[in-house]
Amino acid sequence: MRLQRFINESINDKGKLKALILGGLPAAGKSTIIKKIISDGTYPIKVLNTDKFTEFFDGDYVNNRTQIKKLSKKEFIQGVDSLLPLYFDTVSGNMSIFKRRINELRNIGYDVEMIFADIDYETALERVLARNKKK
Repeated sequence: MRLQRFINESINDKGKLKALILGGLPAAGKSTIIKKIISDGTYPIKVLNTDKFTEFFDGDYVNNRTQIKKLSKKEFIQGVDSLLPLYFDTVSGNMSIFKRRINELRNIGYDVEMIFADIDYETALERVLARNKKK
């Protein structure tokens, strides 16, 4: 698998300076993909996902946007400072944010790959509604 080769590229530095960005609609399976990739627990991985900060503020992204962005940026910087492999679980539709983040990572030596979790709109909507019912 190409992705597995990307992650385990070197015997001496498995996972170091690797960044994987997963994009796609809400409920497309991004978190599930990340869980499958990291399930062996071979090395520490930093999963970056703004959803956890949004959930901390009871799902109120609109009124807590500035704080959520600050916390996300701080978490990103801590991951980079630790040279941890970074996995971004994101829904952002803003390609300029993706490009900026990819360039920042490449400029400091990270290998960056992106996966787009594709799902049809109807299935994604069903999953989101089911997810909201559980809460």
